[in-house]
Amino acid sequence: MSNMRQLANIHTSVFPAENKTFATADEWYLELANMHLSQLVFQHNDIISGEDDCRNKYVARQLFRRLANQGCLSTFGSQKTAGPFRLWCDDFRPANALLDRAHDDDKLAAVIDWEFTHAAAAQFVLDPPWWLLFEIPEMWEPSGVDE
Repeated sequence: MSNMRQLANIHTSVFPAENKTFATADEWYLELANMHLSQLVFQHNDIISGEDDCRNKYVARQLFRRLANQGCLSTFGSQKTAGPFRLWCDDFRPANALLDRAHDDDKLAAVIDWEFTHAAAAQFVLDPPWWLLFEIPEMWEPSGVDE
């Protein structure tokens, strides 16, 4: 959110309060959908490349918002959507793990770089980490979905 405030010049009243706590994944996904829609409305620098791109992004955000509102984004295998939220690090990757090689089997000795760690819903395991993707989604070639 702070990046959107700084880079997109979006007013702080658009975002949830900084001390806001979400009790369920449904609440979080609905707020996330609203923030994505706000970004499209208020950000004026390079978020769209034309009318068709803007329309596609608007429709995608509205569909995401509808799914969030219906509670379709928070269930995977069970209906339990209320906490407990887990410790989550968006930047956790192999380079952040230190191994102890003193024994025959490598053991995890430490985890470093906790900068982006926060409490998150268990459903976050369904989102691939940024370092696992070869390219950011915006750079993917259109195939399958549009056809």
